Amino acid sequence: MVPQVQVPTSNLTQLLICESERKAKAANVSLIVYLPDYSSMSITVKKSITFQELLNQILKAHKEQNLKPLLRYDQPNKYELRIHDGKFIIIISTVYILPRNTDYEN
Repeated sequence: MVPQVQVPTSNLTQLLICESERKAKAANVSLIVYLPDYSSMSITVKKSITFQELLNQILKAHKEQNLKPLLRYDQPNKYELRIHDGKFIIIISTVYILPRNTDYEN
């Protein structure tokens, strides 16, 4: 087994590395996503992401992690995103579009 050699770094280099890591962490936010069946998943995304990009990333991560329930990965327009109580908790739910001028019984 070959021993790993630690390359010495200057204080300035260490400071720049720490600052770079701090900025990277500050640019991201971790979210809890509630799926249509009320199960949840976690995802970390950039703070500057749009809702459409967020929805696409949620669907991509869900598919890659092979989570249940299966979602319509090729139809992101079937879902909507809602912020729950402003706590960075995102809810993804199926959008049901009802026909207009139709009477429904309660």
